[in-house]
Amino acid sequence: MRTLAPYKMNWNKVILLTGSNQGNPRLQLSQACRNIATNMGDVVAVSQLHRTQAWGNTDQQAFLNQAIEIRTPFSPLMCLQKALAIEKSMGRTRNIKWEPRVIDIDIIFYNSQVINMPQLKVPHPHVQDRKFALACLAQIIPGYRHPVLGKSMKNLLAITPDTLEAVAI
Repeated sequence: MRTLAPYKMNWNKVILLTGSNQGNPRLQLSQACRNIATNMGDVVAVSQLHRTQAWGNTDQQAFLNQAIEIRTPFSPLMCLQKALAIEKSMGRTRNIKWEPRVIDIDIIFYNSQVINMPQLKVPHPHVQDRKFALACLAQIIPGYRHPVLGKSMKNLLAITPDTLEAVAI
């Protein structure tokens, strides 16, 4: 874990998960992190990259994923708009669910809030079911408790039903 920027007390703590399995995923994730820092807020911590088989639609290349903790002055919906704009600027298209992608940026947590809107659900509704997400999250926020489930990322990783291997690289 690298700490990249100082904590801003009055800013919101947002945890993002990025993923890529097209083009050069390592380069795409690096570029996404730079774009997040430029457009969304201060990057506080970044997990190692993790490689895993595709989840959902398994007939595609493996993914690289990375968790990013930021501090931002933006609202949840503004964070979503900015994440979608970054994806679009990097060439992301949305045609079918769980398709291969150049970049994916998901908002996993926003402070300790529970948000249930048509366009945004936080905590991410499937984070506890995805080992690749939990492996990344357990590196940068191991003791953070899921605001609905009350379990830490480290604990959720230990008990997740997901059997796909998530390998730090």
